[in-house]
Amino acid sequence: MVSDIRIKKGILDYALKYEIYVPELFPYLFEKSGTLFFKRGETIKLRMDDLLCLIHSGAVMGDILTQDGHREHHISLREQVFFAGLELNSIKRKVCTWTAVMPTELTFIRLSIIRSHISDEQEYWDSLLEHIVKSTQEQSRKFHHIQNQPTLVAKVSEMLSLYPRILDIKQTHLAEYLMVRPPSFSRALKEWERRNLP
Repeated sequence: MVSDIRIKKGILDYALKYEIYVPELFPYLFEKSGTLFFKRGETIKLRMDDLLCLIHSGAVMGDILTQDGHREHHISLREQVFFAGLELNSIKRKVCTWTAVMPTELTFIRLSIIRSHISDEQEYWDSLLEHIVKSTQEQSRKFHHIQNQPTLVAKVSEMLSLYPRILDIKQTHLAEYLMVRPPSFSRALKEWERRNLP
């Protein structure tokens, strides 16, 4: 159960920002939610597979194999949500593993719990699903946009522009995100620095 005022405020602020707040629903959701802490490099192990997670601090990276055989990585940072399961509307994954790439605090809730409590509010449920799918598609779009850059330095440059706080994450994880070896990433980052910083 979520009882921390700071976390409750973070959840409410997020829901208000994306217009997915329903006053009568959230006290019930706080009772059914949980909060977990993960160390840097720790696999995020969650028992259920239909979880919606909101990151309060830190960052997570998903290693995702889609049902059509494509592999991609997603990075979610502070004040972002990610869906930890395999299938939800157009989200169809074969394998999905999440890792804390910074010390991370997150809140999670099962979507089935939300669904059962708002069974007569189809419009809210549809808007929540749409928000989750759009958030996931945005992570996928960013990954593929970065990967489509012609050189590794260009990939690093695009990653830094799309994720302003990403250098808080260790280079080993950023190399994994770009699907390259850490020494190659380090050389590309130094070259980006030479070209772009005084």
